[in-house]
Amino acid sequence: MKTPSLVLTLSLTSLLISGCGEYNKNPVADLDQMREQGKQQANAPQQQPQVITETVIVERPVEVIKEQATINENFVVISSDPHINFTEGQSSTFEIKGRSLIKGVGIKLEAQNLPAGANFQAAPTAQDKDRYTLTWNPSFNTVAYNSNFKMNSIKVTAKVTEVPAGIDRKKLEALNIQKELNLFVYKNQTAPSDLAISLPAAVKENSVTNFDVTVRVLGVDDKSASKPTLVVRYDGVSTSQGNNYLELDGSRHVLVKQDAQYIGDFKWKFTLAFDTKNQTVQAPLSAKGTALTDATVANVRLSFKVYGPSGNSSPEQVKKVQITLDKPATVTPPAVTPAPSATPASTGAAK
Repeated sequence: MKTPSLVLTLSLTSLLISGCGEYNKNPVADLDQMREQGKQQANAPQQQPQVITETVIVERPVEVIKEQATINENFVVISSDPHINFTEGQSSTFEIKGRSLIKGVGIKLEAQNLPAGANFQAAPTAQDKDRYTLTWNPSFNTVAYNSNFKMNSIKVTAKVTEVPAGIDRKKLEALNIQKELNLFVYKNQTAPSDLAISLPAAVKENSVTNFDVTVRVLGVDDKSASKPTLVVRYDGVSTSQGNNYLELDGSRHVLVKQDAQYIGDFKWKFTLAFDTKNQTVQAPLSAKGTALTDATVANVRLSFKVYGPSGNSSPEQVKKVQITLDKPATVTPPAVTPAPSATPASTGAAK
């Protein structure tokens, strides 16, 4: 019985020893190894930060001369002021430039279809050899009477004058380099001026007084399709400061004897008459509008203004005229009709 027990004991002991064998390691040795590795890392030389560089290539502008085979109209530039506007009777100058983009090639500009009186010329100095001027003073009546402007078109052509060696001159001269420019002419808008009226300041009743109105309308002469127009009216300002009377309508006495006549230098004359014979003179009134009895004069006013064909006008000019009456103004009192007498009322029956 003892023998089996001993054998079982020995077997269990062997199993325990064999099962625990893989954990039989020395932790102290592993710790020493880790410490040694840490020392080595601490004493290792430090690495420097990495620097990244980039190479930038800068290209300089290089003048490129085009090959002769690629030469065309784009190698000549013709430029001008954006708006070329003229006014009748006024001289104006505008600038036009022309230059070649091909090195060594010289050009000049020529103008075709210029209107009468226009002048196209190159600048007088060699420094401005690419600059030209267009000068024109359009005559009056260039623009039609029923229009405000007129457009003329001209052509500016570039001609080759200099060609360097190595470039085919015939090829350049064969290029058709032109630019069309539009010239606009506007009507002269100067208002009529120098209005003069020969109407005297005093006239008599029962008379016809002739007078003239003259005016200058720049740009309008005997060749113009339309004439200036005279307007005579009563301005309605009947009261003047300091007067104790009203200034009544004087335009009612004006008669036109002859329409506008051209007398030269853009001046026009209207022949009129101030008629107090066939046109009754209004009775004088006080500033308050009451009749002035025994007045010896009547005071009137009227204004004159001239319009040009384009619609602008001269400043309005007022004339005051004193009309001497043949006899003092009197006011006839209205007839007084007597009131009917009252009929006595009947007080009783007849007996």
